[in-house]
Amino acid sequence: MNYFNICLQIYPPHAYFYIKYQGMKSGRNNSKIFTAIFIFLGAAGLILSSCQSNRWFQSESSLNAKIQTTWNKIKIDPHAATEQWKFSEGKVYRLKDTTEDIGNYSVSTTLSKAYLTITDFSVFPMDAMNAKWEILELEGGVLAIATDHDGSSGVKELEFSEK
Repeated sequence: MNYFNICLQIYPPHAYFYIKYQGMKSGRNNSKIFTAIFIFLGAAGLILSSCQSNRWFQSESSLNAKIQTTWNKIKIDPHAATEQWKFSEGKVYRLKDTTEDIGNYSVSTTLSKAYLTITDFSVFPMDAMNAKWEILELEGGVLAIATDHDGSSGVKELEFSEK
C-alpha cells in the first residue's frame, strides 16, 4: 500500500492533493517523520519496561496463581481480632478469631489494573468485604487491596502478609 492509498483512506481526494501540495511546499520528508515516530515509540517502550513496579499487562492466570495461599491480615489496631484469609480454587476462607466465613473470589485484569472481586461473605456483613477490590500489590509475600465500594464510601485498604 503506498502513500496515496493511505491518504485516500484517511482523507477525501481533494484533501490529499492539498496535503500533498502543502507537504511539497514545506519540504517535509516522510522518512524523517517515520524515523521520529520509531524513536519515540522505542524510547517509550524502554521507559515503560524499566519501571520498578510494572503493573501493565498482568495476566489473570499468574495473579490467580500468586494469590492462592494463606494470608495474615496486618492489623492497624493491636486490639483488633486476628484474621487469616485463604484463597483456593475460586473460594476464599476468612477466619476471624475462631469464626470462619466462606465466600467466592475471582481475578480480572484490564490494561493497567488488576481486580479481586469477593462475593458471598455473610457472617460479618458490617465488615463490607463483598466488593470489587483493586490489587495494589501482590509480590514479595505482600498482598494489598483497596476498594471504594463503587464510590459509595471512602477508600478501604487491606494489607496482608503471606503465611
